[in-house]
Amino acid sequence: MTLFFRREPDPLSFEQFHGLDVIAIDGDQGAGKTTDLAQQFHKALGGEVLDMDSYLESSHDDRPYLEKLDLDKARQDITSSASVPKIIVGVLLLDVLAKLGIKQDLLVFAKLIDNGFWPYQHYVGQRARIPKSRLTREVAEYYNREKPWERANLTTTLFRSIERW
Repeated sequence: MTLFFRREPDPLSFEQFHGLDVIAIDGDQGAGKTTDLAQQFHKALGGEVLDMDSYLESSHDDRPYLEKLDLDKARQDITSSASVPKIIVGVLLLDVLAKLGIKQDLLVFAKLIDNGFWPYQHYVGQRARIPKSRLTREVAEYYNREKPWERANLTTTLFRSIERW
């Protein structure tokens, strides 16, 4: 079995993003927001990567994602950092930024296509099903409400496939 990854667009062009203060990378779980995209932006532009998952007080309780975040600590780290750009990464990111009172200069939406399938396609739109997982349900509700891929300045897709022998 072999796992293949491909990102589009490839390569990403970063010249147009110099001089921005806040870059927000929102999108699907597993779409390489932190491990790939944020690192590419950081390498090309410098600044600081702030992963909202690192502000989770606990991932093992039943509270909604936004209630698990230490927003005071995140706000302090973001506003006290002199590094630019601030590359803020996470799910539900427009909601997180609104709670923090921070406006992004650039919104990137990272989409995952897994074996030719968008994992959220059954959860968005008028005939959406309700996901079983709490976080997937929160993301689906957020996607239906905010449609971040439509609001994004840049959309990038990670194609992941498994070849079985």
